[in-house]
Amino acid sequence: KAAEDANERLAREKVETEIRMKSQFDSVLGILDGLKSDSCVQFEDTEVQLAKLYRMTDEMENHIRSQMWSKIAAGQAMVSTLQKSLDDAKAKRALHEASMEKATVECKELLEKLD
Repeated sequence: KAAEDANERLAREKVETEIRMKSQFDSVLGILDGLKSDSCVQFEDTEVQLAKLYRMTDEMENHIRSQMWSKIAAGQAMVSTLQKSLDDAKAKRALHEASMEKATVECKELLEKLD
């Protein structure tokens, strides 16, 4: 009889232990599912944030590139204007030098006539 009682008690303890283990296992699975769900949400949030960051980076890059090309175009226009001004100044200088030469020749001729 004592052996039967011991066997019944062991059988009950085994069932109770299995029930506790299943309960704890289910609890751990619930926690893991929650963590998995949280991880998925965080991953999706991270993907959204990265997409925003990529868009912002592209927009900044395009803006900088646009400004750079605008400044290059403005610089080229300025160079063109400066080149024209330089060419005009050279032409005026050449005319001035020619008229100075002519005036010098005329002055020499007048001096010769005065002598």
